[in-house]
Amino acid sequence: NNTLTIEYECVPTQKTLLNMTNHLYFNLSGSTKECVLDNHVLKFACDNKLKLHKDGQPYLIEPIVKDGPFDFNNGANLKENFEKGSDEFAISVAFDTPFLLKDGIIQLKHVPTGNTLTIQTDQKAVVAYSACWFDENLTFHDGTIGYKYNSIALETQDAPNGININDYEHNQIFSPEHPYTQKTSYTFTKE
Repeated sequence: NNTLTIEYECVPTQKTLLNMTNHLYFNLSGSTKECVLDNHVLKFACDNKLKLHKDGQPYLIEPIVKDGPFDFNNGANLKENFEKGSDEFAISVAFDTPFLLKDGIIQLKHVPTGNTLTIQTDQKAVVAYSACWFDENLTFHDGTIGYKYNSIALETQDAPNGININDYEHNQIFSPEHPYTQKTSYTFTKE
């Protein structure tokens, strides 16, 4: 059914801070030569994101500005949103942004091919990372040399650094009586 599901379960032996994710990278064009910012539309319901400190750590909940660079509520082209600019891009280079999800559904679509990825998660956040630090030290399976923005990771998790963010209701302390679980599914379709 074109779905990959990742389920995590961890039962710590004592109280433990835990926030797991994965780093699957996607470029739905089918080519490692096409920049992921081009022709990819990202969509998810989100009212707030986490602001990055100058050291790169998320530290503050802030609202999404309608039609701003971090607004993907109605679907937005990654490149068009990036070109709107943000002071945070001086820290992260492009998207390396924690978003607080409203419903756990994320969609990425490559417009020319119709290739679509729908992610469903039970987690409260996703970090959208646009491979800002990929470079020529990375070689892909087809021999293509790595470069910035060649793919995007959509890292489902609780809010990174959530335990240290005021007014954030984190669920990041686990124990034998309170085990960690997470489930995220990735479904690939063509529209």
